[in-house]
Amino acid sequence: MAELLSVLFAIETDFSIDFEKQHRAIKQLHAYEGADLLVAKDEEIVVGMITMQRLISSAEGGFVGQIEDLVVKEAYRKMGVGSRLINKMRSIAQEYDYKRIQLAADVDNANALQFYNRRGFHKTHLSIYHYIVS
Repeated sequence: MAELLSVLFAIETDFSIDFEKQHRAIKQLHAYEGADLLVAKDEEIVVGMITMQRLISSAEGGFVGQIEDLVVKEAYRKMGVGSRLINKMRSIAQEYDYKRIQLAADVDNANALQFYNRRGFHKTHLSIYHYIVS
């Protein structure tokens, strides 16, 4: 999964590829009770993945899901892999009674933006800011 994240971070210019960091994060997510990780496989090869973390929304008055990573190897795109991963996360969110699922996408990744729009995600009026603590 950490190797697959390098495909995503090659597109998202806000982040850098660092296998050790990504591997450590995947292990933390796997152990974290408030996270869900799904993979898509072809035989024994991981070809896609998605992660979602539980947050509490003061606006919604309950839990929401934050999709952090959705990536599919290029050779497997346009085959429904990403759609199946998103749909499964939506089912999980419904089981947990989440009020909303949210995600961020690179503004220059037209394919991802179209993908999310076609699957019912809507652009909000919010902009994302982050501050590096360490």
